[in-house]
Amino acid sequence: MNAKLIHYLKEIINQRGIKYTFISEKTGIDYQRLMRLFNQNAIISGSELICLCKVLGVKQSELMDLLDSAA
Repeated sequence: MNAKLIHYLKEIINQRGIKYTFISEKTGIDYQRLMRLFNQNAIISGSELICLCKVLGVKQSELMDLLDSAA
């Protein structure tokens, strides 16, 4: 499931042309940690996911759709 979430978030980041440095500043998540999350399949914590969703404008219903499609 982690890979599916990360893939979804990466698509949004790429579509909107958002830089990881901007995300790091807005979320308070260290830039190196973001790189591990998005490029090395590190496990994303719930608090990190919430912060990322807030900055990227991802709604809870969108995440729930991902969960439904994984079942």
